[in-house]
Amino acid sequence: MRQFLRENSGNQVACDRCGTPVILNPQVTVGTSAQFSLHLDSFSLSPSYVSSYVPNPDFATVTYKFSKPTTISGVEVVQHVFGVTRLEGFLGNDIGSLTSLGSVFGPSGDVVGGFVVPYDGVSQVFKFGAPTVTGAVFQMTVRKTPYYNAFAIHRAFPLDAEGNRILGAEAVLNTPPTVSCPAPAVLEAQSIAGTAATVTTTVSDADGDALLLIWTVNDQSVQTDTVPAGAATTATAVTLTATFPLGTNSVDASVTDGQNAAVSCATSIIVRDTTPPETFILEAKDGFGTIVPSGGSTLSTDLTIGIRGTDAVGIAGFLYSLDGGPFSSCIDPIKLTSLLRGPHSISVVSFDTSGNFDATPAVLNWIGLTPQQAAANLITSIGQLAAGGIINQGQATSLETKLQAAINQLNGGNLNAAVNPFSAFINQVNALVSSGRLSASIGQSLITAVRNIQSVLP
Repeated sequence: MRQFLRENSGNQVACDRCGTPVILNPQVTVGTSAQFSLHLDSFSLSPSYVSSYVPNPDFATVTYKFSKPTTISGVEVVQHVFGVTRLEGFLGNDIGSLTSLGSVFGPSGDVVGGFVVPYDGVSQVFKFGAPTVTGAVFQMTVRKTPYYNAFAIHRAFPLDAEGNRILGAEAVLNTPPTVSCPAPAVLEAQSIAGTAATVTTTVSDADGDALLLIWTVNDQSVQTDTVPAGAATTATAVTLTATFPLGTNSVDASVTDGQNAAVSCATSIIVRDTTPPETFILEAKDGFGTIVPSGGSTLSTDLTIGIRGTDAVGIAGFLYSLDGGPFSSCIDPIKLTSLLRGPHSISVVSFDTSGNFDATPAVLNWIGLTPQQAAANLITSIGQLAAGGIINQGQATSLETKLQAAINQLNGGNLNAAVNPFSAFINQVNALVSSGRLSASIGQSLITAVRNIQSVLP
């Protein structure tokens, strides 16, 4: 295909040595011997435009590849009326080893805010100076234009050491990098801070350019990674390890090769809390300060119950049910007062900040004793002392007789009459302690049990 170049003379002349296909970053597929225009917001292929192409707003780059190493003395530019005023050239054996040939103004000098050339299509030469290096890859970068949006070139031709247009140049298709994100993930919360997780993206760059990857989580930049030149010609994994809070977290990975506009991918990490808490009853103490185990008993009508809940995210509160009644809100410790005598049961559940409830309540069962039942239990304890050889059977029988007499008086409603046998019991226990038959600790526990019974009598 023959092209026509508008030369300085203004004449249309046949041109068999016009610029070979040159691709602006990012890659746009063109046919052989295609013209190109370089603007801020469009890539022109006669006769159509690709309006979605937006190059780097700070500079524009065109790259050529030669069939063999050569020297470059300058660039012949077919200017747009706005034109470009300053170019920088780079030469090397590959895209990763380019050496600057210099940043130079064209014949029009440093024009600002005006037309670079008298008419559209004029050809100007930007000279880099005496060639000092050779290479098979040449890159031309537009560094300055008279207007902010005027990366305006119709064609550009690299020139050899003698200033001739170089034949055999072919386009280097500097393609944008690619980046791939994993599918969204749903994770269970590990703590109140959220969940630690690793997100792995895959990046690649067909040209082997060095890559810069910026991670953004919930619109906040959290990590920057680099991939050296040549390392990403094939798929390369790049990872982000972070703690993601409860809820839906947006994760974006943006990668650039410095030649093209950044490309990005997105995924999400959903952290949820579906694990219910666990509830524990720590201990229960009656009004006498005695620990009441589950299945135990107490003469007191008051009970203080310590509770605790554990959860990865956090405990929001507790509910309790007494004797099968409705659940009510409570705090630690639970304080029960004026309980009826008889069997009791309390169930406690905790719930977390995500609204999960413990499905298996912690349960405490106990019996609230009458004075008669407490005295009967004390008779059982005396029998155990005799069976263990701590006291003899005669001493045990004497103590048991006094307790039974008190029980009989209580059953008959003679509360005052029960005082005497209880007092006699205490006197005999003190005598056994004094004689060394009972230890002080055992004697004190027996006396305390009787004192407790006396304290609850009206």
